[in-house]
Amino acid sequence: EQQTMRRFSHLACPLVRRFSSSGAHGKTPVEALLEQVAAGKVPVSEAIERWPSITQHASASIEEMTEVVEGFARIDHGRGARTGLPEVIFGEGKTTPQIRDIFNVMGREHALHPERNTENVVAMATRVSQEVYDELAPEIPGLVYYPAARIAALPPAGRGGEDGISGVGGVGGGVANVGDGERGEGEEEEAATIAVLCAGTSDLPVAEEAAITLELAGVPVERLYDVGVAGLHRLLQQIPVVRKAKVVICVAGMDGAPPPGGGGLGRGP
Repeated sequence: EQQTMRRFSHLACPLVRRFSSSGAHGKTPVEALLEQVAAGKVPVSEAIERWPSITQHASASIEEMTEVVEGFARIDHGRGARTGLPEVIFGEGKTTPQIRDIFNVMGREHALHPERNTENVVAMATRVSQEVYDELAPEIPGLVYYPAARIAALPPAGRGGEDGISGVGGVGGGVANVGDGERGEGEEEEAATIAVLCAGTSDLPVAEEAAITLELAGVPVERLYDVGVAGLHRLLQQIPVVRKAKVVICVAGMDGAPPPGGGGLGRGP
């Protein structure tokens, strides 16, 4: 039982670090407990006993987590603490004032309750047109727009604008790949890279929506665009990249062929 818990701890700690809010020295309470179990400093029985109080540490009551915005939205303020990402605003079908008011409420909550925050995006809205962003920008300081993805977001500090997120026709630099192989003692832990594939240039809006969302969540992304099966050699040239990815997201294209093609070449889901 102790050996099983230690193995689980070694696997879970990197995921907890990526998708949870940071505590002292950049570690969450959950991560600290799992590391103590992995090191043999805390017995499994004690960890099980402490688990409920630690996992609820950054949460809040249902009343505190739910806020009604002008009668048209109910904001789940606890989403970030539970999942690592705040509730996403689906912009399509909403008016500009509605999107603005939700952004303002989420930004205010982020500032008032840092104990519930993650290191990821403060707030983001998908399916936002350039025209809507142009109306929002003067009223929401720090709002960044990713035109190919049609995403407007308040990125975390240091991960937005020209210094942060990459994107097709957008801003920022590329994201490093993750290699295969075992890590040596003392080496930094590798991040889990996700590859985003699309068949043709017409699929970019959907592919970029996925890629930018991942980058705003702090997940490294490798983009492989225009690799449809009409020119299969274009995808085969990218086999090393696909095989290094922990997850492959395929945008189906006109004939729906890239998912089985990319999925068959990769090692992950």
